[in-house]
Amino acid sequence: MSNDKDMKSNNMSSNKISNLQQCNSINNLQLKLNDFGDCVIKKQIQSIFSLLTFSAMITIIVIVALYYEIDLLNLSSSKYFGQHLMPADDLPIFRNLAKTTTLVSEQLSGLSITASSAILKCSFTSRSLANKVARNQHLFNDSVEVVQYLNQLSDQTFKFGETIEKMYPTGESALREIGMELTFIIEKIQPDLVLTRKNEIYFEKRYRRVLNVVTNLRDQFQKIMNELDELNTIYSGTRHQLKNGMIDVEVFFNSITPILAKLYDTERITRDLGYLKRILEKVPNIRNQISYLLSEFNNHRQLLIWYCDEWIYLQRRKLVSQEDIETLKLMVKGLDNSAEIFKNKVNENVDLIIYSPNRYQPSSCSWNYLNSF
Repeated sequence: MSNDKDMKSNNMSSNKISNLQQCNSINNLQLKLNDFGDCVIKKQIQSIFSLLTFSAMITIIVIVALYYEIDLLNLSSSKYFGQHLMPADDLPIFRNLAKTTTLVSEQLSGLSITASSAILKCSFTSRSLANKVARNQHLFNDSVEVVQYLNQLSDQTFKFGETIEKMYPTGESALREIGMELTFIIEKIQPDLVLTRKNEIYFEKRYRRVLNVVTNLRDQFQKIMNELDELNTIYSGTRHQLKNGMIDVEVFFNSITPILAKLYDTERITRDLGYLKRILEKVPNIRNQISYLLSEFNNHRQLLIWYCDEWIYLQRRKLVSQEDIETLKLMVKGLDNSAEIFKNKVNENVDLIIYSPNRYQPSSCSWNYLNSF
């Protein structure tokens, strides 16, 4: 009996050991399978990631190729994308620039204002009249206000005359600079040339230069406008004790004519006063012309800003046409002609005083000479 029990216990132990070994084998097999599965999954993930990375790189290259229109290795596929996805158009962007610059040149050429030399003579005449009254103030009543007014008028007309004088070379230089920028553009284009992003960056810079020139012109005319407003304020007497401005000055000189006749040539004084009045009466018309140009130049600036942005965000390729080139060439010639016309305007509209021979002409820029009268 004891032997049978021992045998049974031995059998049970061996069975347990066998079961344990089987379990261990199954576990090991599962671990191996799990390791194998992980490797397969990892390899699949790596393959997918590599594929996505490669696809992303190809996508970026294609986008760059299309954006800059690079014909990579002269592949037919790149040519296909360029021709079908981004076709070239005859956009009027060059002709629009020519139209705007044409208006600028025509408006400057059409400017017709009193010559700076005539305005400067007005300043000297006003100073001369002030000096005549100042030297004899003891003979006149209420002469202090008249002297102050004439001196203020002299100072402001002198500033205005100098500003007008600078306007002509500034305008001429601006027109020639715009013509030079258009010439640079012409040198870079030819009929049937397709402009790409590389070209567009260059042309955007050229357009930006033209924009800067027009902006400087606008600023110059704004200065003229400011000087005109100040001159008009003095002329009307708005900020002076002489409430009626130049009218009160005429009344004053008429009242002292009998005394002045003993000291000066009253006919000449009358002519000087008439000259002052004649020039200053043109101020409103000059202001209207400058105001119009100022408004137009602001409009031109807005258009040029839009043209510059158009180059930056151009969605379709630009095909250069023969019309583009001919229009730009004609514009360059027109700008040269306008520059000559504007340069010569400095001598136009000269309003001279007719004096007797050997008489003082109020055209000298020497204040010491002027103060001798």
